[in-house]
Amino acid sequence: MPFLCFHLMEKKLAFSSNRQQDAPRETNVFIADWVETDPAELVSYSNLQSHIDYLASDKLKGRLAGSKGEKKASKYISKNFKKYGLKPLEGNKYTQPFSYQIQTNAKDPNSTKTKVEANNVIGFLDNGAKNTILIGGHYDHLGLNEHHNSTKPNSDGEIHNGADDNASGVAAVMELARIYATNRTTEPTNFIFACFSGEEDT
Repeated sequence: MPFLCFHLMEKKLAFSSNRQQDAPRETNVFIADWVETDPAELVSYSNLQSHIDYLASDKLKGRLAGSKGEKKASKYISKNFKKYGLKPLEGNKYTQPFSYQIQTNAKDPNSTKTKVEANNVIGFLDNGAKNTILIGGHYDHLGLNEHHNSTKPNSDGEIHNGADDNASGVAAVMELARIYATNRTTEPTNFIFACFSGEEDT
C-alpha cells in the first residue's frame, strides 16, 4: 500500500510503495520537488500576436519616427505598461521625448535636413533591489519610406509594416514586462523596459 506525504514548507512530495510484495520487508521510497505553476509566468501567445497585429497594422503606417503612427504606437505601449503596474522611469509619463535632425535622403548629401521629434517609451519595475536589468527594443520603422532608408527599390509611399523589425521584438518586451510585473515572485533585481524610437534613422 503506498503512503503519501507532502511537506508544505519545503515543497517536497514523498511517497513509498510496497509493490514488490514478493520481496518481504522491502519498500521503495520516492522524493520529488513540488513545483507550483504561476499562471502569470506562462508566455501568452495570444498577447504576442495581438501586440504584433496592432503595431504592424496599416493604421500605424509603418511607425516612422516622429509620425502620427509612431505616437499611436507609443500610446499603445504606455497603456500596456500602465496595465501591468509599471511606473514611469521619470516624472509621470512613460514617454521620453527627444529630437534630432536627419537628411531626408541619406544618399543625397544635398538633400534638405528635417527635424524629427520622437519618443522613447520606458516603464520601471521597482523591486527595491540594488541592481537593475534593462530589457529593450526599438519600435519605430520605415513608415512610407519618407526618410529613404528602405532597401526595397521604388517603395516610396508604400507602408513598411515592420512586423519583424521590430514589432515582434517590442511584443516580446511587453510580454516580459507583464510576466515580471504580475507574477508572484519578487526578483532580486529591478527592471527597466524600454521601447526606443529613431533607430531606423541611425
